[in-house]
Amino acid sequence: MSIPSETALGALQWHAETGEPYLPLRHHKNVFITPMRWSDKDVNMRWMNDERVALWLSGPPYPYTSGTFASFV
Repeated sequence: MSIPSETALGALQWHAETGEPYLPLRHHKNVFITPMRWSDKDVNMRWMNDERVALWLSGPPYPYTSGTFASFV
């Protein structure tokens, strides 16, 4: 996996209210890369346990468990 080029990502910033770090995407002004949150668990579990997604991943185990999610958060 390659790291996105500097031209794709803006500088690391922090949200004024939450203090959470995020990366803006320069060519998509409404898209931000943020850290994973506990509130992401249900959606994350659904996608990571979809065989069509798992086939393209080399890192997380399949099936993806609640314990696996907890180790990434």
